[in-house]
Amino acid sequence: MLASEAFAKHKILPSTLHSMLLNRWVIPDSYLDILEKYYLITWNRYHFHDQLENGIIEHQGTRYLVVYHECKPADFLRERHEVWLSFRKAIDDFEIPAYVLVKKGRQYGA
Repeated sequence: MLASEAFAKHKILPSTLHSMLLNRWVIPDSYLDILEKYYLITWNRYHFHDQLENGIIEHQGTRYLVVYHECKPADFLRERHEVWLSFRKAIDDFEIPAYVLVKKGRQYGA
């Protein structure tokens, strides 16, 4: 679908939605109807590394590009933190890749 068609149908530009998916940890409720998938989960760092392959995590049949949010990949190698993941995928009208934003959660035992 062309960007103008997506905008006419959903009242949001694909570029605006794309930016929101990449940069906002929490998506406002008013946009949830244009997301096919959106959920937050917590993993430990070992499970995270087991699932991560070349910057992609496959979860529930969808391949997500990993975006580190307010952290760096190395943070999960040396520090003992939970890994918080925010999976998000726009509906197909927008032709936007699926993303998972990753950030550090609570620190756990030494």
